Amino acid sequence: MTTSKSAWRNVTAVLLGLGPMYIFVIGSHILTGGAYTLKEMLLYPLIIGSAMIFWIAFLYKTLAGKDWRRINREPGTWARDAISGVGLGVGLLLLLLIQRGTIYRWLPGPPSNPTILTLIQGLVRDPLLLAIWLGPVVWIGVSVFEEFQRAFMLDLLTDIAPKTWHKALVLFFSAGLFGLAHLYQGPAGIAGTFLFAVVMGLYYLGRGRIGPMIIGHALYDSVQIVMLVIQVRQGGG
Repeated sequence: MTTSKSAWRNVTAVLLGLGPMYIFVIGSHILTGGAYTLKEMLLYPLIIGSAMIFWIAFLYKTLAGKDWRRINREPGTWARDAISGVGLGVGLLLLLLIQRGTIYRWLPGPPSNPTILTLIQGLVRDPLLLAIWLGPVVWIGVSVFEEFQRAFMLDLLTDIAPKTWHKALVLFFSAGLFGLAHLYQGPAGIAGTFLFAVVMGLYYLGRGRIGPMIIGHALYDSVQIVMLVIQVRQGGG
């Protein structure tokens, strides 16, 4: 268990690092419905995501007083992380299939929102944009950023107390915020991303390696985008 002073430093780092981001994202979904142009969907993850990676790494080092390499709680190798990441990605895609047969049928889908359609149509029309999306956007702006911020929150907040109930509370709090950040996907999408975050959080707390989370997340998103692009092309959309 950390000291009281260290605990407050950890909490403050999380609030400063992630509080404004979640307030902005959730607030924008509520006020605007989360509708973005194709240009915004390409630039926002890269610019904001990259800036946030440096910001939370700065807070992790200076305010929380931890070496950023400590984000990997357990030792490992790149080869083992790559294999684990592929396995995690496959597992997440299997979870998605289960969700589509259950909660995606039980709960309402996303409200009328042109965001996803705009993105897919743009990627279908322009192979260069598709390459940019499947490259730096998915890997840096989405996967590295989202998994780094997830590990950042889980590491600092579970470091406060080692008890299982405390870790569970932090895990579900983190997953809940992640789900709400996907308000534009409707109740089914919120529930789906919540379960996604729970799986990722459990992996981090159990394995302590961020590399497989980044790889698994990138593969999970990339496969879905490619499948949607193929469907639109085959349908002549």
